[in-house]
Amino acid sequence: MVIHTGEKNLKCDYCDKLFMRRQDLKQHVLIHTQERQIKCPKCDKLFLRTNHLKKHLNSHEGKRDYVCEKCTKAYLTKYHLTRHLKTCKEPSSSSSAQEEKDDESEEEDLTDSMRTEDCRMGSAVYSTDESLSAHK
Repeated sequence: MVIHTGEKNLKCDYCDKLFMRRQDLKQHVLIHTQERQIKCPKCDKLFLRTNHLKKHLNSHEGKRDYVCEKCTKAYLTKYHLTRHLKTCKEPSSSSSAQEEKDDESEEEDLTDSMRTEDCRMGSAVYSTDESLSAHK
């Protein structure tokens, strides 16, 4: 069985990405074929799925649900908190203003890319299909 071997033999006709499961390929093809029709009321960005818009709206509202227990810095995504935790040395005063600005910019970049991969089982959103596959 292909699932157990990890062999990816299903190829996207649009970008040559490979998939193990037909349903993953089918979902991926929508990225190429469906028009983004869900519009952000605050900045007019377009999304393919409503859950991506919901996450994006958090960036406008400054809603940061993922908080570091060491230094209390808060992040828009679990991904950014996890990455922060790898380098956090405790009190937030130790991080520079430039580091905070870089974190915010990268969070915005990730939010922009959220219109591509999401978990069908929950509300998790991933920036690449590789990270989504790892999640599964």
